Parts: sequence; C-alpha cells; structure tokens
Amino acid sequence: MKQLHTPTLLVDSLSRRAIYALLSNGEVRTWTVSQLASSLPSVSAEAIRTTIYLLIGEQFVAPVPRTRNLTVQATDEGTRALREILATWNTPPSHT
Repeated sequence: MKQLHTPTLLVDSLSRRAIYALLSNGEVRTWTVSQLASSLPSVSAEAIRTTIYLLIGEQFVAPVPRTRNLTVQATDEGTRALREILATWNTPPSHT
C-alpha cells in the first residue's frame, strides 16, 4: 500500500471499521452518504461524509460522474488498501 497523505485513515475506530468493511466487501456498488448511513445506522452521517472525503483524497474511492448527490465507488487500489488496513486492525499486537 502506498504511503498515505492522511494518516488519520489508519487510526482504528468503530466507524472506520464499519465504513471500510462495507466499501471493501467485493461488491461493485456505488454509494451515497445517505445510503451508507442507512446501511450503517451506528455511524453518524458526519463521520461517513468526513471519511469519504478523506478516501477520495487518497483515491481509495472515486466520485461517480454526473450524479446529483456525492456518489462514490471503491477503486481497485482502494479495495485492496481498505482490506489491508482492516487486516492490520484485526491482528493482535505482538508482545516483544
């Protein structure tokens, strides 16, 4: 995975876990903020919106052209990166 411009995306949180899992689940799907919020009722729309803009900046999701509301789709690189991030969060820290 490339070095991120926004290291905040690597900070583990329940909302990021939920958003990343949904966006990287393998389904080719476009999402609006309201659709994500409906699918993730435990995550605030503000957290979703903020995360989406950060993900756009990293090119992990791409805006879908010619849509009225902000609509995004995970890029191939983004899907891989989000899965890698989730995997690191699910790996227990080593005790050395």
